[in-house]
Amino acid sequence: MNKNIKFRNFLGLAVMALGLFSCYEEDNFLEDNITDTGRSFPNIYMNEIQSEYLSGEKVTVELEFFSDDPIKEIKLYEIITTEDDTDTTLLSTNPYQPAFSKVKSQDTLVLYYEVPVIDQNTEITLDAEVINENTLTDNSARTFKVK
Repeated sequence: MNKNIKFRNFLGLAVMALGLFSCYEEDNFLEDNITDTGRSFPNIYMNEIQSEYLSGEKVTVELEFFSDDPIKEIKLYEIITTEDDTDTTLLSTNPYQPAFSKVKSQDTLVLYYEVPVIDQNTEITLDAEVINENTLTDNSARTFKVK
């Protein structure tokens, strides 16, 4: 009989402890320190390209992108790096046009780039930027050398 009372008391304490600890809420740093503005960043990915191209060769650049907010435009920059200098040129500004790919589950854009006639071993970076109407941006870049 004494064992039954001890067991019942233990069981009662265990249930009370479980009830108390189930109400305990752990701190959530993100929830406590972030204010939702309703604006989201776009995401862009430039598919892989070769590591070397000849001067005058045409390069196909495929971009994959998405955003919860409306997209304004996609820009493509050329960054030519030499020993002495880095030169950045805006190649194209493309207004957003929906081109959803069911296979990739996001919008895609194919651009064409012609490698300039330039010294061998010059490094060229193609940098794509997607810009939302809310002015938030994201970039994706690929670098290659001129053969």
